[in-house]
Amino acid sequence: MLPEIRFNSGNACDATTWVCKVPGCNLQYLGETLDEATKRGMHIGLHTDSKSILVHFELPRSSQGSQRMLATVLSKGGAVNNPISMESLDHYHAEVWGLIAVKAPQMPARFGAVEQEKLGGKSSEELAEMREMGDDLFARARKQAPTTSGQILWITATPAFITVYGKPHMSTARRIEWIKWKAGTLNMELTLPVFMAMFKQVTFYESSNVRMQKFKATAEVWQGKPLDWKGLEADERNLIWDINEGRDDRHCRTCQEVLNPESKRVLQVMQPRKGHARRLGGG
Repeated sequence: MLPEIRFNSGNACDATTWVCKVPGCNLQYLGETLDEATKRGMHIGLHTDSKSILVHFELPRSSQGSQRMLATVLSKGGAVNNPISMESLDHYHAEVWGLIAVKAPQMPARFGAVEQEKLGGKSSEELAEMREMGDDLFARARKQAPTTSGQILWITATPAFITVYGKPHMSTARRIEWIKWKAGTLNMELTLPVFMAMFKQVTFYESSNVRMQKFKATAEVWQGKPLDWKGLEADERNLIWDINEGRDDRHCRTCQEVLNPESKRVLQVMQPRKGHARRLGGG
């Protein structure tokens, strides 16, 4: 029986399901590791492509507590000095591993039709580089795993459920990696408007003004240079604003009038009404 996938939209300071990347984890005594995990109420699964260990508890635990417990369990099998970094199981993991569908972001209708389903499911370059398996935990588990859940090999008893968290602690670099992966998977050119749409999809800012500020800062990291916001064409700036605000049509930022979506440079040729100064994008 496969574990139920549950979703948690809250913060992931404490979580039931954690992911730990261990590039090399040689164990002399796999049986002792599994016995210790069972005693401690841990469920352990392996995602072999990314060489990640999935650790599940029945009740939420902190990252540090989960990290210490996993280190103790692995040491029982003879693993020593393995650097352990824990991340709560999030939507990025779940999408890459095929646990959930990859959905395109919401875009204004004028942007063009975008498929709302996964297109191809390519692996990221990082995963492709990890195909070689030595005589380690991952290679041995393939032969001994009692159950398989998608690409997850459960080497202990399969848990009743695993939890995917919607608001994980995520670095800017990893969030950009996620956006780039999604764009490649959905065959979408990663322009600034698409970057905004995906940034909005993978972040959870309640204020659109805060989200715009964070978008600009993240876009600069992605592009590796300062964002010349006022140097963008007015059409592009306003499209980004509309995506951020959740509008389906292009609007004048000053009077909120719906503008003609057919003209690529409509804001550059539009004549301001009498007593109405034209404002391009803002920011």
